[in-house]
Amino acid sequence: MKKLKIQFTEKLLTKNAGLYLLSLFADKLSLKSLLEKEVHIERGITAQYNISDILMLLILSVLAGAKHISQVAILRHDDVVRAYLELN
Repeated sequence: MKKLKIQFTEKLLTKNAGLYLLSLFADKLSLKSLLEKEVHIERGITAQYNISDILMLLILSVLAGAKHISQVAILRHDDVVRAYLELN
């Protein structure tokens, strides 16, 4: 996973910035690598993202308080979260 340089600029302000600390913890646990190794789901040829990226987004969404799948979409468009998960 990509290391982020944290700056307080108007463009990158986000209410979900605290998730960055949780993402560092996930890195220490090698959570994304573990998901890549252990979770095998057949994906279509048009799939844009790895299953590990989708699961990490789902995990971060739940930790951020998401209670509905529609709330995951909100976090998916967060610039800081996208940069951390390398979804650009």
